[in-house]
Amino acid sequence: MPNQTSSSSKRSLFARFPPVPFLITLAITLRCAVPAAAQVTISVNVDGQKALNGVAPPDPNAAVGPNYILEYVNTSQNFNIYDKSGNFISSMNDGAFFGNATGGDGHVIYNEITGRFAAEELSTNGVVFAVSDTSDPRGTWHTIYIGVPGIWDGYGGNGIGYNADAYVVHVNGFNNQFAVIAASNNVSLAYTLYSAPSNVRIGRPVPMPGSMSGGPFYFVEGNSDGANGTGGTFGVIEVVAVSNILIFPTYTDYQVPLTGPIASASVINTSWRNNQLAAVGAINSPAIVRWYLLDTSSGVSSLDGGTITPPDGGSANDPAIAIAPNGSLGVGYVSVASAMSSATAIYVTGRAATDSAGTMRPSLRMIVDAVSNGRYGDYSSCVVDVNSSGAPQNTFWACNEYLNTANQFDWRTRIANFSVPLGTFAAPPTGLTASGGNGSTSLSWIASSGATSYKVKRATADGGPYTTVGSPTGSSFFNSGLANGVIYYYVVSAVNGSGESANSSQISVTPQSSTQTVYGFEQPSIGSGNYQYNPAALVWTYSGSSGNGSGIVGNGSGFSNPNAPEGVQAAFLQGNATISQLLAGFTVGTN
Repeated sequence: MPNQTSSSSKRSLFARFPPVPFLITLAITLRCAVPAAAQVTISVNVDGQKALNGVAPPDPNAAVGPNYILEYVNTSQNFNIYDKSGNFISSMNDGAFFGNATGGDGHVIYNEITGRFAAEELSTNGVVFAVSDTSDPRGTWHTIYIGVPGIWDGYGGNGIGYNADAYVVHVNGFNNQFAVIAASNNVSLAYTLYSAPSNVRIGRPVPMPGSMSGGPFYFVEGNSDGANGTGGTFGVIEVVAVSNILIFPTYTDYQVPLTGPIASASVINTSWRNNQLAAVGAINSPAIVRWYLLDTSSGVSSLDGGTITPPDGGSANDPAIAIAPNGSLGVGYVSVASAMSSATAIYVTGRAATDSAGTMRPSLRMIVDAVSNGRYGDYSSCVVDVNSSGAPQNTFWACNEYLNTANQFDWRTRIANFSVPLGTFAAPPTGLTASGGNGSTSLSWIASSGATSYKVKRATADGGPYTTVGSPTGSSFFNSGLANGVIYYYVVSAVNGSGESANSSQISVTPQSSTQTVYGFEQPSIGSGNYQYNPAALVWTYSGSSGNGSGIVGNGSGFSNPNAPEGVQAAFLQGNATISQLLAGFTVGTN
């Protein structure tokens, strides 16, 4: 029998021999092009809560209503409210908010059916839950304490799900328990605690906007998650459909075979809309995000699925997914300790319903920062936007975490609004070249068929994030006002009536004045085939079949006496040989 209780309250290499004035050679590097598909587009990209030193880790997630964003973070001011431009409005302490002791690992959602926010968090021997009166999270909330016997398994069932009838909170994974709160009464809250039979696994509760009253509610679990202490069946996704969830639940277990070569499955976040159920998880080997799309119109079956490989070579963490009304999918995730940037990078990606099966658009980086050798979090979010009238939109909001200071728990959170462009897009520009001038860069590329204009984007960090610095209609661009000696990174995208293409290959360039003087080396000496100059770290290296007749002359002297302190220096080679030096450690105009 279910236990029922209720309670409610408010609340280079360079081989010349200086000193001779010489023309600066610009170092230009290329990165492989991304696929010829349209990227997702980010419109808002801001920090959420910052200065989280000591938080281990923040486990952020965000809910989005008509006018406000509500973010949960594992810190003293747990609940943070922003407007939809990303401006901070206010924060709330969780203990004062719930009126009970709290233990972190909370979650927030926006219920599109009722137009209210909901929140839950660990408490002493239980869970605390709250629902707002309206779509404004700054107003009145009503709370309830849910007593849960045994061990609470927060990772096993992250967050809150809902359908037309109820809010559902997975409160105890090891005992397969969940709590049900009727959605019809947000003031006098009451819960019922259920224990599911042992032959099913109660996994992630699914948010189900647009569901009908009396319909099933879904829990989703991967075979490598072990929410209730077991690993499930290898090679399947397990979906449990619960009927009559408010009265007397009955359970139907669906074992959905996985598509693709990877049989391991993890599910971290879920989303349902229009009889399609999306789920996403991270896999360590290979380091990928894996996504699944299931059909729930008649039972549960597989529709589509695929993998996402972080473009920087890092390991994938904290993925989240959402389904928009037009069938588009949005995904957010973190890449940790990447080979390219050795940093924590947050990415978003997605796909349109008409995209090729098993594919996702190129990932777009929201932000990149430091690396920690501490652990990363378990929670993040990706949700559909809601307009000022409360109607769901075909755009998404992602919330995730990144490091501000290397090797410390100095966390920050990031929130971004992004969309998946539809239609036929121009291919990304190719053949991007750049030449640097005095405080400027000239770029050119091969025009993309069908493009009506281009976006030139610049960054001062390898791989971005990029800022759009020009929108030319032709295939060239002059960028002035730059600092000499600074490396700038550029990409170009093509734009047409359907939207924006993926970015071109990246190119880097360092603006310099047209000529610079590098001053002389001092005190050369000979020994063992090496010609040592100051600075001491710079070595002239001889390579050839015989050293006789080869060497270095300083100030016109023979190389047997090359101790002139300054002057013209030259290399003499006998036969097939080389003398070379890698220049490093010099400052142009001063050494």
